[in-house]
Amino acid sequence: MDSSFWVLLFRMQVYPDKRNNASLLYQKLLPALNSRPLWSNLDLGPAEYLEVPDAISCANYHFLAKLALTTIPTSGARPSKYSSLMVMNAAVDLAYRNIEDAMPGSMDPEDTRILKLTGRNLASYASTLDPNTIADNTLGAALSSTWDLLDRVLKKINYSSSKPMDQHSHGMSAAALSDSFARGAVSSFDVQSSATYFPFLGRFRRDNYDAVVNDLMGEQRPDPILIPAVLTDETMPCVATDYQSASSSLQRICHACSLLLHQVQLVKNAPAFVASAAQYALTVTLPMPHLDPKHCFWRKNPMRRETQLNLLFLIRRMCRIYSAATTCVQQSRGLI
Repeated sequence: MDSSFWVLLFRMQVYPDKRNNASLLYQKLLPALNSRPLWSNLDLGPAEYLEVPDAISCANYHFLAKLALTTIPTSGARPSKYSSLMVMNAAVDLAYRNIEDAMPGSMDPEDTRILKLTGRNLASYASTLDPNTIADNTLGAALSSTWDLLDRVLKKINYSSSKPMDQHSHGMSAAALSDSFARGAVSSFDVQSSATYFPFLGRFRRDNYDAVVNDLMGEQRPDPILIPAVLTDETMPCVATDYQSASSSLQRICHACSLLLHQVQLVKNAPAFVASAAQYALTVTLPMPHLDPKHCFWRKNPMRRETQLNLLFLIRRMCRIYSAATTCVQQSRGLI
């Protein structure tokens, strides 16, 4: 027997009370002697919940987490999976309200992937619920609201992350894009006699089509001059072996980085390339100081004053280039 049985049995004698009657002994205590601990016979309800957090911990919880953690299971209540589904639906509904007024192309690709992954996880979780575990048959309505919510969220994500509409994304058929007007082969807007039934058509007529198009396009701009910038040189060593190779490598990299920074509008991701090249030059091309003077690159050989000034000038210039490049790099979550 479990020790709790004896505690409850002798409590009836030590503490006389109207609840400690014969029904407690014959209907609850004695039937509990089924070769199991007394605590295992207690009906804790159909759900498994965490303990109610203390007041200090509650201050750091989201109100949805408080709802999930402080719900007390009772006999005949819905299971914990159903309550978890309701909490997940509420969280997704909050996310949908935040993007409900988003404009096309305004959503970050990383946020789009996170929301799609959240919706996929919610759909997978909802598909694992068993209808037989819900006594009041409300699971069907809950799942229907879940599918409707996911459908609205997916449509809004596709709308917010889409590109602005152009001539290729307005939904017209392929036949409508293959005629002479779509190909730009219309030389005149002369219409048939039946077009007189539409009196407002004349406002849109442009008989001098070529002159109007040329006027809208403006004069032809010359192609921009792009100067190639070579960041690597096979003739130079990866790690400087003497002061002359160090200054030559720094001079070459500084010149290439300056060319890239002056052509930011022509070279894609130019600041990222410059930052990478500057970091490589300062950490790999230039050897690090060594504690032993015999093996230290900077102390094993004497250095003339003009060489020292030249190296210090190039290192300072490289640090400025690295600072400017890291400031110009586009901030995104891919850099984390």
